[in-house]
Amino acid sequence: MRILVKPRKWIESRLEGDQLFCSKFDFISIFSSKDFSPLPDRPNVLKLEFDDITDMDIPQKHADGSPLILFDAGLAGRIIRFIRGIDRQKILVIHCDAGVSRSGAVGEQLNEYCNRIGGNDPRNYALFFEDNPGLSPNPLVARVLREELERHPIFGDGADSKA
Repeated sequence: MRILVKPRKWIESRLEGDQLFCSKFDFISIFSSKDFSPLPDRPNVLKLEFDDITDMDIPQKHADGSPLILFDAGLAGRIIRFIRGIDRQKILVIHCDAGVSRSGAVGEQLNEYCNRIGGNDPRNYALFFEDNPGLSPNPLVARVLREELERHPIFGDGADSKA
């Protein structure tokens, strides 16, 4: 599975001029609390709301006192279920605001699992690093998603029907 990690502006600029943009890819759209996803509601779009923090960051509140949203096993489970249901022959685009930390962690873990451990396409494993230079994955997102992928594998037991 080829995986691209992009910033929000990359998504927004293509949405304006390409009527077929949303049908060309599968998407994981990550947005912060107090924000929204620029992508429409479609079966090939997973929208996730969580902030770019770790469990060690303090404070864990916005300036107005409302809580920041920490990535957790429930969000990781949504990613796993989404990946099971998509056509992994299509390119998966993962975006967040900057396309570096949250989306970088999700992309890095899915690349490791789907293209290295799962052996879907080892060429795509190497291509991930060429396509996505300069990532700085959020360590909490990476750890939680890795743990959930180990507990609830995408491949095996009939879960790999779309590979």
